Amino acid sequence: MFSPDAIRRDLERLRARRRNIDDGKSLPSTKDLLRASGYLGGDMYWDMRTFADIAARRVRSKKRGASALKTGFRNLALEGAGLNDLTEARDLLKKHGDTVLGAKTAASFILRCELYAASLEHPPALELVVRECLFQAIATPRSADTFSYIRAALGWLHIWRYGSFRADNLLAIGQLGENVLEAAYSAWDALRAPTAQPAVDATTTEPRKAMPQADAPGFLTVLAHVANADMTVGRKIADEFKAILKRPLPIAPVGNLQKVRETLIAEFPWTTQVTNTLLGDIGATPHIHHRPTILLGAPGCGKSRFCHRFYTLLGVPSRTFNCGGVADSSFSGTARQWSSGGPSLPLTLFRSFQIASPAIILDELEKASTNRTNGSLFDALLAMTEPESAKCWYDPYIQAPLNLTGLLWMGTANDIEDVPAVLRDRFRVLQFGAPAADHLESLARALMAEIVIERGMRTEWARPLTWAELDALWAVWDGGSVRALKRYLEGVLNAREAEATQVEPN
Repeated sequence: MFSPDAIRRDLERLRARRRNIDDGKSLPSTKDLLRASGYLGGDMYWDMRTFADIAARRVRSKKRGASALKTGFRNLALEGAGLNDLTEARDLLKKHGDTVLGAKTAASFILRCELYAASLEHPPALELVVRECLFQAIATPRSADTFSYIRAALGWLHIWRYGSFRADNLLAIGQLGENVLEAAYSAWDALRAPTAQPAVDATTTEPRKAMPQADAPGFLTVLAHVANADMTVGRKIADEFKAILKRPLPIAPVGNLQKVRETLIAEFPWTTQVTNTLLGDIGATPHIHHRPTILLGAPGCGKSRFCHRFYTLLGVPSRTFNCGGVADSSFSGTARQWSSGGPSLPLTLFRSFQIASPAIILDELEKASTNRTNGSLFDALLAMTEPESAKCWYDPYIQAPLNLTGLLWMGTANDIEDVPAVLRDRFRVLQFGAPAADHLESLARALMAEIVIERGMRTEWARPLTWAELDALWAVWDGGSVRALKRYLEGVLNAREAEATQVEPN
């Protein structure tokens, strides 16, 4: 039998350890992660990089494979590391871990990599983690750990079956499992209760309210109700959003990521690392989702154009919001009682695209005002991108919550120092390089096609550059600003037009 006093002591031990992990004071052990005790400071990527840095320093051997293993850990410790880096480190551990680190340490490190991969919804890793949780539950009887492992196993199993988990909140795994346990206990308690029930007058029995049905995998109800819909103003607003009200909207599915990658690298050959990192997030899930990200780079290096092209190739509708000079809360909507009342940008996108996962591109994020007199864009973004508050973010126009968990967030910035530190912690920052002279030909091809479309010209005008045109461009552009190159290409197109319309002498 379980001893109540022993269980209380175990629970207090687990709670104290969880507090240290949540506060960033203690790196969780592999078993902590297995039973969903939380990541270091609540951030999977911080946890993963910290572990990888420690693991790299543990590799001191000169034996065969040590150098490759150390490199694998160092890659995993870099900002922007994702599923590909995890699987590479895991495979290196399987190949060289026993020899370099010892069998016990290698097995622990492999399982930890599998746990990170499971957090990114990698199906084989999820299956392995569920099995390991159940094994640990059986191996540690008569302890509060048993319940922790069973709860975690049910949570991981839920993610394996239904997906929709974001890696920056491991505690959600435990909560999912706890919900299942509570439902099971209630059912068990009901089965043990006497079957005979006192007679109830049907005329006095209140009708049982139907339990809300969960969204099917791949769908999300973003707007469940509009406040005061029985009044004139509320009825008008409810009618305004009737296309999405109480309706599950689709979440964009993952398509051919290899084709997306090849196209992006062909058009933006200097962005291979950024492309791999973003697609690494998406490749682990059946539906498109990636961590909120800021692309940091010099002015004119193609950040905004990359964002737009990235979502276009994924088949995700996007909207660019220019943050420069924004000094109010218009992004997050205004209350309906004002004459200027209007919905938030996310709600507008849900209605326009009728999809639960549109993308918002926050252009020049660092240029938004920090003045809070009329509301702050930064404050709104904090609430919208925090996993828990995003599930029920309050829109002042409809006076009701929205589910923003399907939104895709991408920002661009020239200088990260002007972005509040608390928001920098919420977003992953990826360094976005600038193109070099070697990239001119492939970049010019894509830019010329864009210019022709913008001008409404026939596609024949976007024919490949001649050697003379390339030489002229290389003479004035040696890399850097894509914006400047586009201006030069407009000049090339003007010259082509002038040449085509020139009247030959008689």
